[in-house]
Amino acid sequence: MIRAWRIVKSIYKDSAFNGEGARLYGGRWNTPGHPAVYVASSQALAVLEIMANGLMIEDAENFVFVSVNFPETFVQEISTTDLSQNWATSPAPESTKIIGDRWLASGFSVALKVPSVIVPDECNYLLNPHHPDFASLAIGSSRFFRIDTRLFNYYG
Repeated sequence: MIRAWRIVKSIYKDSAFNGEGARLYGGRWNTPGHPAVYVASSQALAVLEIMANGLMIEDAENFVFVSVNFPETFVQEISTTDLSQNWATSPAPESTKIIGDRWLASGFSVALKVPSVIVPDECNYLLNPHHPDFASLAIGSSRFFRIDTRLFNYYG
């Protein structure tokens, strides 16, 4: 069984798994218009991912963690060897978005395991909220989380 983590602003705790944020704005692995839910393989990676995407210090106390459990059989994996050389650049290249969009449209699996740009030996999962197995995911209850403001010290 895989346990992954999603961190969201507390105002979005009830809609954390609807894929709306990714549908509206896109991400590394999807273009706008394609609902998806991004989760991390660890709580620490979830924090790093949200910080890398422009977290503001004034928001540090407004988050919740939500866990999600699913069997390994629900997962398709993308290896870095399957990706273009520039897959980890910022902003995200179109090549990774195309991979995610095609996977979402295929309905092949409910979860796509993708490498983390921030911590190369860790991974994130892209979840497809329109996949029939999405209802089988064990989504935990939300738990308040305050991001330690010392993490913002590097901003000067």
